[in-house]
Amino acid sequence: MTVNNNKSAISCPEIVDWSRAELPDTWPDDYKLYNPLHLYRMLRAVLGRRQQVQIPHNLPGRDLIPRYALQEFHNIPNGNYSRTLSNGYIKGFEIVMLGCMAKYRTLIADALAGCNSVLDIGCGGGKTADTIQQQGIDDVWALDPCPYLLKQAATRHPRIKFIQGAGENIPFQEARFDGVSLCYVLHEIPPRYVEEVIREVKRVLKPGGSFVIVEPSPVHYFGTYRQLLRRFGLKGLYFKLLAQNINEPFLESWHKTDLKSMLVSQGFQVVQELSDVPSSLIHAKSGT
Repeated sequence: MTVNNNKSAISCPEIVDWSRAELPDTWPDDYKLYNPLHLYRMLRAVLGRRQQVQIPHNLPGRDLIPRYALQEFHNIPNGNYSRTLSNGYIKGFEIVMLGCMAKYRTLIADALAGCNSVLDIGCGGGKTADTIQQQGIDDVWALDPCPYLLKQAATRHPRIKFIQGAGENIPFQEARFDGVSLCYVLHEIPPRYVEEVIREVKRVLKPGGSFVIVEPSPVHYFGTYRQLLRRFGLKGLYFKLLAQNINEPFLESWHKTDLKSMLVSQGFQVVQELSDVPSSLIHAKSGT
């Protein structure tokens, strides 16, 4: 797989049918969870010390995966770099988030209504891109560095165009899209790359285009247990405990980031802000 680094010359990158991609097994794929010994070893891997992700040498697009992504986010053994666990992550994320993400995906799609072309960055299993496409937007692209997630997403949502890549190096020409979305992405990248992602989004957005971001809310991260219980009940306590106990290596630094100021410095105008439990939303417009 080759990469064209001349972004100004790229209108649309080559589309790969990820649903048909032959991806090699990784070590979690050898475990059969109906086997008590395998189940025990998998639970030890989930609850034990986090390890560096191992990816096969023959994995398609291996060179496009950022090093920071090769961590066991969310306590998932070998991260999402496994056929079995990438499928489980897509299903499990909705359960762990208590079904709350559907609301925020709808808010993203509503903010992008009227766009002709949209890019969803860090698409994961493709649910946000699918919700956007249901607004009647035909030209929807979705970007993610993980081949295993791309295969799962492309199998579930065949009408969306899935490509491999990361937000700090978007493989499209300038002013390509009317809208860009990121859902639970920025808190999973090193702080020094956040501004690069915003700069890249500004580059590929048309003047006046919409940029919609949903991330974990600072409300339950900084709120005390008493405050959260009083305001949100048991849900507030649950998401506080989740934030404290799940492996998110960049979460603390993310919550110290002044995203609004960063957007303004890159020429965006913030037009909408929401902050609730478990998520916050910012909708910004690209300046001319």
